[in-house]
Amino acid sequence: MSRGDMLLHIAMHGTYHRGNIGVILQKNGIEPNADRLTDFLAAERTLEAA
Repeated sequence: MSRGDMLLHIAMHGTYHRGNIGVILQKNGIEPNADRLTDFLAAERTLEAA
């Protein structure tokens, strides 16, 4: 497994778990928060610009 493969696995593995947690919440009548990478990246850019 290359370094790139390992980094991709690490990045995608969290997505898998967030999806599972979202399903569990929905099955229990709880609407999960929006989980958007684009919102995170925009917030990071705002912090870097300050």
